[in-house]
Amino acid sequence: MNITPLKAVRIMAEYASDGIWHVPFLPREALDGFRISPGLYARLQRWVERYAEIERAEGGSGDRTHPGWPDFDREGYAIAFAVKAELPGWRVFYSDDGLLLDKALCGSGIRLVYPVEIPDHLN
Repeated sequence: MNITPLKAVRIMAEYASDGIWHVPFLPREALDGFRISPGLYARLQRWVERYAEIERAEGGSGDRTHPGWPDFDREGYAIAFAVKAELPGWRVFYSDDGLLLDKALCGSGIRLVYPVEIPDHLN
């Protein structure tokens, strides 16, 4: 019996990163072989650069008051969906860094970080 190894990736912006991360609680090997198109990779890099720009504009406060955060978060989700479209056999997660999902679940003023899995049926 052949078992296909789990393939998973987490999309998350962070300083000095490429936006591609392993998924917590899954083996690091699940990220082995991750490849996306050059255009999508460039889009991901621009998004990570935007993270740094917004963070600098806020002075590193982390309070997410900069008006650029909502568009940043929407683009992060869009990138995660694009990764899922290119890699349909992979589990793709997006680390929602506390704006869209927090407001929907908890209201403003609360910041949590959710690894949100991008479902197959929405692609």
